[in-house]
Amino acid sequence: MICPMCAESLPRRRRLTVDDYVQGVLEGNRAVLAQTITLVESNARKHKQTAQEVLRRLLPYTGNSIRIGITGVPGAGKSTLIDTFGHMLCEDGHRVAVLAVDPSSTLTGGSILGDKTRMENLSRNQRAFVRPSPSGGTLGGVTRKTRETLLICEAAGFDVILVETVGVGQSEIAVRSMVDFFLVLLLTGAGDDLQGMKKGIMEIADAIFVNKADGANKRPAQKAKAELNRVLHFLQPATEGWTTKAYTCSALTGEGIDKIWDVIQRYKQTTMASGVFDERRRRQTLEWMEAIIEEQLKTRFYEDRRIQRLKPAIEQEVIEGKMSAAMAADKLLQALDKNGGIHTQEQKDNEVQARPAPPKKIAHIGIAVRSLEEALPVYTEQLGMVMEGIETVESEQVRVAFLKIGQTRIELLEPTSEASPIAHFIHKKGTGIHHLAVEVDDLEDRLEQLKKNGIRLINEQPKDGAHGAQIAFLHPKSTGGTLLELCQYTTGHAEEDQS
Repeated sequence: MICPMCAESLPRRRRLTVDDYVQGVLEGNRAVLAQTITLVESNARKHKQTAQEVLRRLLPYTGNSIRIGITGVPGAGKSTLIDTFGHMLCEDGHRVAVLAVDPSSTLTGGSILGDKTRMENLSRNQRAFVRPSPSGGTLGGVTRKTRETLLICEAAGFDVILVETVGVGQSEIAVRSMVDFFLVLLLTGAGDDLQGMKKGIMEIADAIFVNKADGANKRPAQKAKAELNRVLHFLQPATEGWTTKAYTCSALTGEGIDKIWDVIQRYKQTTMASGVFDERRRRQTLEWMEAIIEEQLKTRFYEDRRIQRLKPAIEQEVIEGKMSAAMAADKLLQALDKNGGIHTQEQKDNEVQARPAPPKKIAHIGIAVRSLEEALPVYTEQLGMVMEGIETVESEQVRVAFLKIGQTRIELLEPTSEASPIAHFIHKKGTGIHHLAVEVDDLEDRLEQLKKNGIRLINEQPKDGAHGAQIAFLHPKSTGGTLLELCQYTTGHAEEDQS
């Protein structure tokens, strides 16, 4: 345990810039490579823009690898085979990146199996990079950001990318959509040869290897290979112009491991010559774009505040049988449409020139003064304004005098301590106009929209203000130098203002 005094003296790790990330990846800096992958895997909004800019800068350096997906039933020895296969490739001069997608813990969302511990030789090899990553419960165990991670590894100079998946059957179509060559690993002796004959997984494989073909299991493995080849003969090939075949290997003894690379090399040569290789990559890029669109639409739906408010009650009606699932879905989607979430093409056409509703009125003008007692006589006795009252706002450390003028007010602001924002303002700029306040409806939604549009806010959430209002301030740098307050009054105060 580090004592507080010692902790204060420890240097903080410098936050990397976009240039730092890009340069580090291109130079093959393993620490920066790992940090860059962490950046693109992050779900935090503050990281998204930086991550996308890093990826944009790295794109010209990608695409020079062979991307290989490896799947198979649990227990087929995928990690052991990758350890042996990857080590062989490194010995031959290749640089190998392994994106080992672990099952996610249902409690923490973190990795369970720890692939680095199951690839001891490869994880210690300086020409290899092993990146365990929790699947997050996504289809086929493929992480949401595996594609971006793959590109980063290519930019770092790795010419062989291996993507190991959890291995859950037909859902492995997810990894097929991001790799050039798809290898299915099976074993004999546990009924897995029958599992492998399921048509779905067979149709997406470019090669099938029966693992653990050693010792007493060697003959059964040869038999399984022959049976698989008979089945493959009647199936449509996964890749145009290529014939999928079954082979045997042993990750334990190394026998047949070199055959895997021979098959992949022949596959690449054949598909490059026919144009299928490049055409598949182009198609995968478009599929990637569509997947991102679907993901972001889903995210917008569940993060929408109106949906979050309505969903529990609608779910309860479905559970109680008062509303069908289809009706509930339609109701929530209609709510999203009204809230600006998803639009039909007709709505988009009609709203191209639409702007947010303007503020209802100028609510008040805030004027900073050193003393209410000294300032008030000018407004009340000389200008004839009626003072509605004086209120102390403890959260802002200020006393406020309310002076009615038509449909708006002047608010005189006296600091109650040296730590008050008003005291700081007076010390820096002197007394005078401090801010302009405008009244709006639904302050929370207004702040959310401003935030999405990149407007700099001092308060991202409403807070309590004077006269029963909810308030939030926009930063002067976003408003041309004026401190602008948005306020929303309760119904009682709003009616009082109109009287």
